[in-house]
Amino acid sequence: MPQERDLFANFERMRREMDELFGDVLDRGLAPRRRGGFSPAVDVFYASDPPRTPTPPTRTGS
Repeated sequence: MPQERDLFANFERMRREMDELFGDVLDRGLAPRRRGGFSPAVDVFYASDPPRTPTPPTRTGS
């Protein structure tokens, strides 16, 4: 088992060194990418007292 642990430690060290060399170019590729995941189109407004934010869903294709 100690030999396997050394093998994985070497991979981790190599990954860190590659990250230092190339930054995050390999992660994002050549095209810019939006971060943050899925963002549905919703209208947000404040209503009532205490304030709350009802958000009506948007139908697909509308």
